[in-house]
Amino acid sequence: MPDLVGLNAQVAEDQLKSLGLKDSMSSANPNYKMVLAAKNWKVVSMEPAAGCNVAPDSEVDLAVTKP
Repeated sequence: MPDLVGLNAQVAEDQLKSLGLKDSMSSANPNYKMVLAAKNWKVVSMEPAAGCNVAPDSEVDLAVTKP
């Protein structure tokens, strides 16, 4: 699993797709409920963590915030 923290959420999503993984994004900011356009957000945390081995087609949870 690559380290996606700090990346633009759209870039992170594209990297996950290229690895055959799915993503689930949620807002880390309580002022924003929905992530509509990933390109407007930044990844602040992820699960599983960077460096973990994951099976193909696994889902990666990304917490994102607006920069």
